[in-house]
Amino acid sequence: MFGNSSTASGVMPGGSNTRRYYTRSQGLDLLHRQYRANNLYVYPERRDHDPGHNSSPGYGDLFPTNTPYLITSQGSSGSDQPFLRALPLVLASFRPEVKQRLVRNGLLMPTIQMILRANYPKSIYKNDYLNAASHPSVF
Repeated sequence: MFGNSSTASGVMPGGSNTRRYYTRSQGLDLLHRQYRANNLYVYPERRDHDPGHNSSPGYGDLFPTNTPYLITSQGSSGSDQPFLRALPLVLASFRPEVKQRLVRNGLLMPTIQMILRANYPKSIYKNDYLNAASHPSVF
């Protein structure tokens, strides 16, 4: 139901797994299919979202889009660990019949994303799920 890969290339050869999926043909389609099939993956951004411009000091936001299809953590390998610890706890919190219904309707991961984003501590509008601060491209 959820997975992780703390692997990446350097910024110039292709970058993080997130950026690779976002920039390859069929990448977004694959992510969408995984997500709707109740799978969610967590990847670190590995220098694809560091403050700066053209490596001074970082490269800035190199993601061409923002989707709910995965979770991208700010930083390198290890920055994904808080999400990997939280996901099984959130999944375990659902009553079995609720979880079964969410799975059956392909809504388990959208519900997980909504819980994550609605409770994101950097959101300045705690009661407004639709504000941009609740939907960062990288957590």
